Amino acid sequence: RWRDHFRPEALALGMEGTGRAAGDVVKKRWLAERWKEAGRPDLALGLWNGIVRTEEATEEDLFQVGFLLQRLGASRDAAGAYHRLLERDPLHPQGNYNLSLLRLAAGDTNAAVAGLRAAIDGDPRLRTAYFELGILHLQRGEAEAAREVFFDLLMNAEPDSALAMEVRAILRGIAPSGKGR
Repeated sequence: RWRDHFRPEALALGMEGTGRAAGDVVKKRWLAERWKEAGRPDLALGLWNGIVRTEEATEEDLFQVGFLLQRLGASRDAAGAYHRLLERDPLHPQGNYNLSLLRLAAGDTNAAVAGLRAAIDGDPRLRTAYFELGILHLQRGEAEAAREVFFDLLMNAEPDSALAMEVRAILRGIAPSGKGR
């Protein structure tokens, strides 16, 4: 039914198929994911807002609220949701990363730098955070800080990977500071 574009019917059938009570959090999460996948972040957000008001709410539920608010263009509310998430898990990588993007869009580069560093601390494999942080340092005229960020990323990359080649090219393009690395 889903592929045939009878999505409301497919969702109703899927909910029945879970065999759970109407207010069950697992059922609501499942339905929220389906609405998100169907391109209805507004409906998914309504369900996740209900979930985060329960004791069963997880960090992922809090993240989804922030993500969907951000996707819907409600930056201030999204920032608030990410702050609530980070109160529970200060090193949540995606929460820190997304909040940093909001801070960057608002022109708060100092907070964006701190958030990107926290995102990397939370997950050293979050390559997009390294790139955003390195580019932000370059935009601020902080070549040595950018070199350090890209060097750290290079140390986490497979030596012969496309990522390593790309980072080496970036490092060659950053003016040397006179310090050996």
